Amino acid sequence: MATAASFDESPEYETLRECYPVMRDLLKSSIAPLGSELFAHGLIPLNVYENIPESRTAESTHEVLTHLMNLVRHNPATYNKLVVIIENLGPWTDTILENLRETYAGKQLHTHSDTSSSQIAADLNLKTRSKATLIKRSK
Repeated sequence: MATAASFDESPEYETLRECYPVMRDLLKSSIAPLGSELFAHGLIPLNVYENIPESRTAESTHEVLTHLMNLVRHNPATYNKLVVIIENLGPWTDTILENLRETYAGKQLHTHSDTSSSQIAADLNLKTRSKATLIKRSK
C-alpha cells in the first residue's frame, strides 16, 4: 500500500515499515527485554517503556514499534543503532535480524540502481547535448 509520500522515505524507514508484521509477531511474546534495551539507549521515552507490562504485550509491541518507526522516519541513522541493540539481545532475535538485513539490502540495491539509472540517463543526456554543440560549432 504505497503512497506518493513513500517515494521520499528513507530505505531505513521503508525497511522497518515492511518488517513491522514479522517484528510484531516475533516480539509480542518477548517485548520486555527489547524495551529495556531501547530505553537504556534512549530510543524510546519513559512513557513508552512504562507501558510494556507483560499482560498487554501485543499493544506494547505495537506502541514500541510505532515509536521506533517514527524515530527512524525522522532520523534514519537511528536504524543502525536499533539493529545493533537487537543483535546484542541474543540468538532469539536472529529471525528479526535476518528479515531486517535482507529487506534493507533490497532497499539499498533498489536505491543504488535508481541512482545509477538516473546517473546514466543524465550522462547520456549530457553526451547528446555535447555532441550537438560540437556539430553546431563545426558548421
